[in-house]
Amino acid sequence: MRHGFHRNITIALLLSILCLSACTSDPYDVNETMATTTPASESQNHSLPEPESSPLNTQSNNQDQNAEGLHYGVVTFTSYWGPTYANDTEWLTLDEENDRILILAKDIIELRPYNNENGDVTWADSDVRQWLNDVFFYGLPASLQQAVITTKVSTDPSEYGASGGEDTTDKVFLLSSEEADKYLNATSRLAGLDVPDSAIQAADSASGTGLNIKDVVAEHGGWPWWLRSPGAGQDDAAFVNYFGAVDTFGRAVDGWDDYGIRPALWLST
Repeated sequence: MRHGFHRNITIALLLSILCLSACTSDPYDVNETMATTTPASESQNHSLPEPESSPLNTQSNNQDQNAEGLHYGVVTFTSYWGPTYANDTEWLTLDEENDRILILAKDIIELRPYNNENGDVTWADSDVRQWLNDVFFYGLPASLQQAVITTKVSTDPSEYGASGGEDTTDKVFLLSSEEADKYLNATSRLAGLDVPDSAIQAADSASGTGLNIKDVVAEHGGWPWWLRSPGAGQDDAAFVNYFGAVDTFGRAVDGWDDYGIRPALWLST
């Protein structure tokens, strides 16, 4: 009887210990709970996709032309000279404020006139503005399109008195003379060519000057590219020249040898 009594007490104590352990276990122990995930539909937004490389420092007049730019995917469009451009365009970060960044194509991605016909014109009326906000914009990767911020763009008169025209609302634009001076130094204003060879050859032939664009780039380090600001006359537009200097006197908007295009856009981050 005494042995049976002791055995019953031992069993009772063991059961009490087991019950106490089960009742006091942590219900949130990582080994005992099921992991949860957030549905993709709840986390999607239209912010800028993470680039393959980090943004550059955004100090005015201190851009490093040799620094690695940003890559957001392949840009595709039919160029002014016919061939299809489909390249992984590289971008420079020029400015950052609040939750947006200003980016600029590191190289020239297209050769075309500021306006298809010569005559008085402003940025608001120009063919290049229409092309940038239509053909070029819709050639951007879809994720990048969703991150583009529609921006009010103001263009000052030139120092020679030519009107900058009305303010515009744009997704894509060209830098003004003042912005090119503010954000870029002479080295980073030099722009190489990220353009199909067939487009370069077509532009060479059309100019009728015997000028070879690639030879000019090799000699000077860059090819001229348009700014949106007016030049000396209403039928002129400012540009950055072969040496990386801003030429506010400008040249005829129909550009006989078709200067380059470096698109700029503000993106949501």
